[in-house]
Amino acid sequence: GRGGDSGGPISITAKDSVSMTDTGFDTRGDSGGEITITANSVLFDDSGAQSRGFTNGASINIDAVNLIEILNDSRLGSQNIIGGGKSGDIRLNANSILILGSEIFSGTYARELEQGDSGNVKITARDNVLLSSGSRIFSEVGEDVKGSGGNIDITTDSLYLSENAELTSST
Repeated sequence: GRGGDSGGPISITAKDSVSMTDTGFDTRGDSGGEITITANSVLFDDSGAQSRGFTNGASINIDAVNLIEILNDSRLGSQNIIGGGKSGDIRLNANSILILGSEIFSGTYARELEQGDSGNVKITARDNVLLSSGSRIFSEVGEDVKGSGGNIDITTDSLYLSENAELTSST
């Protein structure tokens, strides 16, 4: 709701895997709640996780020992939807990360001439990151909003971009 209420955090810890197919969750409020997933492997298939705040979006942190797969129109994002604050950071950490036909984003979409910055997207994969099939990773500030897009930082041994994949930071 409005009036200072914050979305509560969502925290998932699994010894083996977290798999989400055709589902999702989000946190909403004056400030969105932080989303944290920790497991051996994580799969989003036509699913999503979003933190949406009227003034601030919160961070999304996914930490997998082996593999993170984000597939088939899945969306991971943090949004500041009215202004005066910042969207949260997105952090992915695994041995390998596969993103096919999906989006990872931090965005500020405030009212016209409002101030608001976008968060950063940080991806760390010890072995490789594959971004393909029209997938997008972006940090953006909406049209007519005063603010800065966040950084996109990918650290890995091998990065593969194909089939109209995009990395974008914009204001």
